[in-house]
Amino acid sequence: MKKILISPFEKYAESTLLLVGMLALALGAVMGCYCNARFDGVIDLHFVKAVGTYEPLLDLLVTVLITAVVLFALGKYRNPKTRLIDLVNTVLIAKIPFYLLAIFNCTGMIFDASEKVMKSVQENVLNLPDFSVLLPILIFSLITLVALVLSVVLLFQGFKVATNAKGNKSVFGFVLALLLAEILSKIAISYLP
Repeated sequence: MKKILISPFEKYAESTLLLVGMLALALGAVMGCYCNARFDGVIDLHFVKAVGTYEPLLDLLVTVLITAVVLFALGKYRNPKTRLIDLVNTVLIAKIPFYLLAIFNCTGMIFDASEKVMKSVQENVLNLPDFSVLLPILIFSLITLVALVLSVVLLFQGFKVATNAKGNKSVFGFVLALLLAEILSKIAISYLP
């Protein structure tokens, strides 16, 4: 079970991964619409007051495409046999933990709680909201941390399998590629309508 969660890329065929990844992306976009979630970066999720019908889908398409292309470029540099489809699958599967996080805001609870905290901090740093407002944010933050780690582990495991990467240079290159993809996706998403 652990191997399936951490590295499904060695166990399943590329067609299965692509199908699961595309279905998850579609479901994630729908959940983004209903839960007011923006997937506006490679490893980002933000809740907003209202989201446009196509914003979550456009966010996801941009981030998946940019991340896959950046990782593919690094992979091709390291191993000429690297295939784009393998990295697209990697990125699609690695986004799944973020889709699950969107569920936490379907009632607007996380957005409202974070707005209350921000308002109280802006008004008076010493007067934080009561624990009933902070508790959902604390729980969500811990779950988000787990989802973030799982997503990055999936990305790296998929990258390693797709490129046959080994050693510290691969880790360093992966981290730089991830940062570059994050920056490029933020810029690209800022230009979306």
